[in-house]
Amino acid sequence: MNRLLIPRAPPPVRASEIEGEASPAPRGAMAILAFVFAATWFVTGAMAAHLPRLLEIAGASHNAVRAEGSGAIPISTKRRSVIPSSASRFM
Repeated sequence: MNRLLIPRAPPPVRASEIEGEASPAPRGAMAILAFVFAATWFVTGAMAAHLPRLLEIAGASHNAVRAEGSGAIPISTKRRSVIPSSASRFM
């Protein structure tokens, strides 16, 4: 049904038919991109390492700090710690 109702798309335009050329990538684009990713990774890691202590200094309870700290751990790491503990019940 859809095949009959949807009109056919026009054929794609070939690269040789396009007038003008695409502009080249900016000089040093990969270096800038690498720096941005590295800086983001560094700041995220620093926040994950220091935020629990900062929350403790601000007056958060120990349980609240532990709950926040568990949110900074990737899901795969949590899964690795949960699976062995749940499997030990069945052995």
